[in-house]
Amino acid sequence: MDQHLPSSAGGPARRHDADLASGARCPDRGLPTGSSRQARFSQTMKSISLLAIILTVAGPLAAGLTRFTPVPDTAAYPRGVAASPRYRVLVQPAAKTESWDRARDTTATYKLWPDYVDPETLPAKHARTAVHVAQADSNVRVRVRVELTDGSAIRTLALKPSRLAELAATVRRGETWVEFEVEPYRYTRTVLVEINAPAHDAEALQDGLLFFLNPPSEMPAGNVLVLPPGVINEHSPHLDSLNRLLIGPDSPYDALYIPQDTIIDGRVDIRKPSFTVAGRGMIIGSRWPFAKTTPDWRKRYPAWISPDGEWVRPLLSMKLPGDRDDTSGRFEGVLVAHPYHFCVGWAWYNENLKTFGWRFSSDGIHGPHKRGSFMRVNDDATYANEGTIEDCTYWGMVNGAVFQLGWGLNRDNNALVHVRRVDVVRGEWDNIPNPGVDRIGAPADAPPADRRNASANRGVFAGTFRSGRAFTVRNKTFEDIRVDTQVNRLFYFGSRTGEVDYDNFVLKDIWFSREPHYEEVQNVLSGRTGVRGFVFDNFTVGGRKASTLEDFAPLEQRNVENPVFR
Repeated sequence: MDQHLPSSAGGPARRHDADLASGARCPDRGLPTGSSRQARFSQTMKSISLLAIILTVAGPLAAGLTRFTPVPDTAAYPRGVAASPRYRVLVQPAAKTESWDRARDTTATYKLWPDYVDPETLPAKHARTAVHVAQADSNVRVRVRVELTDGSAIRTLALKPSRLAELAATVRRGETWVEFEVEPYRYTRTVLVEINAPAHDAEALQDGLLFFLNPPSEMPAGNVLVLPPGVINEHSPHLDSLNRLLIGPDSPYDALYIPQDTIIDGRVDIRKPSFTVAGRGMIIGSRWPFAKTTPDWRKRYPAWISPDGEWVRPLLSMKLPGDRDDTSGRFEGVLVAHPYHFCVGWAWYNENLKTFGWRFSSDGIHGPHKRGSFMRVNDDATYANEGTIEDCTYWGMVNGAVFQLGWGLNRDNNALVHVRRVDVVRGEWDNIPNPGVDRIGAPADAPPADRRNASANRGVFAGTFRSGRAFTVRNKTFEDIRVDTQVNRLFYFGSRTGEVDYDNFVLKDIWFSREPHYEEVQNVLSGRTGVRGFVFDNFTVGGRKASTLEDFAPLEQRNVENPVFR
């Protein structure tokens, strides 16, 4: 089957109810006026009880190839989202031999860029960078054609990640187009089309294209709220006066489905156990300024984000009363961009997500299990302090780590963690300090960074522990990690307080395509009393397999005990 799947395709009959008026807002910002907290809660519950669509069966919406159709009403798109003016992307089953047909084969392609109300919160390096995204769902191998539509030409080209051997095996190109094939997988496959990239990987890539080949989208089980096509914003009954779609503990719904032709110009706040958010649509937070104040990250949110005075509530959020764990909550498939703070947190399972953030502190995905997801964020992409990370792809910006072990440590972390089959397609880290931003959240007694390690949280592997105390981090395994870019350093296993120890770490089949550029930084293996039980098994840098600690120079080492090299 080879089709476009409109938002009304698949599933049983649907019920549409009457609209509700949205809450009052201040001009331009979409911020709420001073209604009471009880009134907001009542309005939210009323809105949720009358929301539009209920489905009660689960299963794939379509087999074969599904191309995406554009979200209707481009004039209503949120800030920082538009139809791509640079790329046209066409997709067809690889087994077909038909010539390209733009009317049939085109899939929707969007431009994302930081059109923020507070541009001063952006790092200068990325203040004007844009990315373009195109997607399709398929369980068959596809051929992809990318066409430049802005009058430019291809001078240099790279297709990443190198893990996908079919990219290099099938690539064809002309002056204004490139074609390649992608094999489907049980999770999303991410392809970075790097056209006319800067010579130095630490420089920011402008106008990179990401193509996501997803598995076929499935309708969640149970009583499902399915949003209509178009832009869901302050004029929609689906959002309350805080511009959030709130699912409370007593909601009648078991899941939320956001179709591929839907944009939420707001946020999604889940407070019900065992809830699922799925689909292929977008959640965009560009209406808000940065929700934290510099230099004190630890201040609570202002009332226009949270009337409860919370510290952290991501753009797509699952937090239960009392912050208790929910071991069955799930986020799947959606794209989250332009957060006022973090992108996604804290569902137990996070699959096939795509996250984009330009500001400092725009973390990617928080939650125990991350699979098949993509992160291009300007802070820590994922935390490797619990659970699993599998089949994910990362684009590092100027700030943050791909795998962050933690910032604070007030007890031993003995949790078994397994990270496997991960690709890093770009690493734009440098060592430029962030005046007024680098010490956000640092305790008063945390020492300032020295120039050699001004960016302890920047790179692939990091244990920053800016407020880490005299405890130990144990039992972490990183396996089959491929870094297709030149990065700033290999790893920072240390702590800014100098207090943290490390024990029982396995780094197996780690592949860096090139030696890091080490611009005034170094690798770090440092513990208060010991760095013990480290195994470097087939750890390769620039074609050279490490066999001693000297192979990691420049290296700051302290109390490293008997590392094993295989």
